[in-house]
Amino acid sequence: MTVLANARPGKTNAQPDRLVQQLVDIFLAEKFAPLPIVNTNVSPNSYDALTGRYDFGIQGVILTISRRGTHLFAQRAGAPDDELFPMSDTEFFRNWADKSPS
Repeated sequence: MTVLANARPGKTNAQPDRLVQQLVDIFLAEKFAPLPIVNTNVSPNSYDALTGRYDFGIQGVILTISRRGTHLFAQRAGAPDDELFPMSDTEFFRNWADKSPS
């Protein structure tokens, strides 16, 4: 599967990497392992300890982790935020399947 994108920055919210993931979810979902299961035993109160800005030291790549109520989000500079779901107190995943095109 190939998605070509040669018009950056292009249309607002046009993100080829997300389009690819959506196509994979639609056409190849049965070939991949299912997403991890959300651990409902993890208290959202523990999210505060995870919030902040994380600098990866790669050309200014900074990831901001924030809490909004009982939800945890990750956002790279200039990108939309992604909700993070707990697998444990220290492991989280993002659910690309829930993203719909804008």
